[in-house]
Amino acid sequence: SIHEPYEMLFYNRGRIMAVIENDDHVGKHAQLLLEFMQNERRTTWKKADELDNNRCNSIAFEDAWLLYPPGETVFRLDGGGWRAYKVARVEVSPYPSLDPIRIHGYYLGFDKTGKSLVPQLEVLSIKPYPSEQPIRRLEVVPKRHIHQIKPGLEAELIGRGRKYWKYKREAFHQWYTGDAWSMTAGKASTNVIIDHATGSGYDRSRQSQLEPSPPEPLRCIACLGKALDLGPYPTHQVFHNSRVCNVPDETPKLEVPEASTDIVDDSLLLFCPSMVWAFSLQHKSWRLVPVEDLSNIERDETAWKDWLVSNTGQKKLDKAVSSVLGATERPNTGKRQGLKVLLCGGPGTGKTFTAECLAAKYAAPLYRVTAAMLGMDPKKLDEELGIAIRRASDWRAILLIEDAGIFLQNRHNNIYRSGLLSVFASHLDASDALIFVTMCGEPDNGIISRMDWPVYLEDLDKDSQKLIWHKLIDSTNVGQVNRMQLKTFVENRLPWEDLGNLNGHQIKACFRAALALSSPNGTNGDEVVDLTDEKLSTVLKLTQEFRLAVGVPATGVAEGLCQMMGAELGQSMLGE
Repeated sequence: SIHEPYEMLFYNRGRIMAVIENDDHVGKHAQLLLEFMQNERRTTWKKADELDNNRCNSIAFEDAWLLYPPGETVFRLDGGGWRAYKVARVEVSPYPSLDPIRIHGYYLGFDKTGKSLVPQLEVLSIKPYPSEQPIRRLEVVPKRHIHQIKPGLEAELIGRGRKYWKYKREAFHQWYTGDAWSMTAGKASTNVIIDHATGSGYDRSRQSQLEPSPPEPLRCIACLGKALDLGPYPTHQVFHNSRVCNVPDETPKLEVPEASTDIVDDSLLLFCPSMVWAFSLQHKSWRLVPVEDLSNIERDETAWKDWLVSNTGQKKLDKAVSSVLGATERPNTGKRQGLKVLLCGGPGTGKTFTAECLAAKYAAPLYRVTAAMLGMDPKKLDEELGIAIRRASDWRAILLIEDAGIFLQNRHNNIYRSGLLSVFASHLDASDALIFVTMCGEPDNGIISRMDWPVYLEDLDKDSQKLIWHKLIDSTNVGQVNRMQLKTFVENRLPWEDLGNLNGHQIKACFRAALALSSPNGTNGDEVVDLTDEKLSTVLKLTQEFRLAVGVPATGVAEGLCQMMGAELGQSMLGE
């Protein structure tokens, strides 16, 4: 543009003045050049003087490019907070009143291996504005003015950068609290995966298809970082690449032990992003989330201890899962030890709950898929199951495939079912993931032979049913008096002979219906619910009448009551 010659001259004005003082011959020509600049751009010259003397607090859009010389540290506010960049160059349009100023700024983000932070380009814009504006209110604020807005910001961003750098070399299971996936107003919580290191991480090429990224510089990462005084971080992790720069490599490549990679200057962490790509295990999608909204997930052994495990296979399964989750990669194959667990039994016998308890005990990600998600087409099943198993392996997650009977039941010479089963079996053979498969029917012999740990769960006995009732009562804010009455009712007055054996789903459905009767308008989760033994008895009586009339399990009438009362069915721990 017409501004470009003046940009470089003004950015180097101090160096030109130094030449005038130190070299008489060249100084004469330099003096003529400065006089030409001053006469041609008087307003800009005056503003440059103010900046050099730290007396400039406001600036017109036409001269705003003076604030962003190459190498300047600048700050911008985005969805995750303030961010720092190093300026590489500035583009000014020939029509400054119409087009924005485009600043090519670099930050430090993870490379494809997740082992180093390398300079990455982002183009920042400043939209045209009328008259002069305070510099501290611009969209991109120079370092010398940021302290007027946010004192101590640099130390704060370095601290956040340490959190960002923590997500290196492997995938991390984290707890996210925010509104990235929230369907309603306010914040929600979910388990997420942060992955900069494996093939299952966020595919940045998909983002570039929607928003084309600026062209990469014709310099290798090492040279780019040296030119900008910006990384890489750690500096000894990335070497010069002469094939990119077309410059001979004169620097010897020193092998640095992995243990020393973190003994570096943390000041470069100032330039880390404020947000990371996170994968929600519940929603099965990627979102950008603020680093500050992430926290560690602690182990929770209470659920597994409280779960009445009378099955010997279940008890020993705990040790096997612990061994698999702690296994390292094999030197020759790069794979880890896997485990394939088959949980069979009737509905509501604790198949899914077993996997959930183990995931909570070891703070392991629980990657849950259903038959609907995998699809009934063999080609789609092959693709979706492959993705799920690969993610579970890369993320050291427990892959829970629920209600897989449609794929794994005895084929009985059914060609279509044989096709689905063969796809499933081939993935099981090649898998090194920790897989839990649940089903209610009779599994095919070909599947049984591929399972490392088959477990059959019997129907719940009375003690197990009572345990579930007590856990539901304890998890609900019903008041101390009502709590004691409800527990007494469960112990002494449940109509076992009329109800028969209820499974876990049916018990939860009855309890939800009783909650709906107790709070027809719903609760906010903090209010005391007026749930009494009489209301619970009313629901159980309806289930008895329903079963006598149609001879089906009681869950239908209980869930129907919940819908009629319009209650919020997600109370406490009453998950699906």
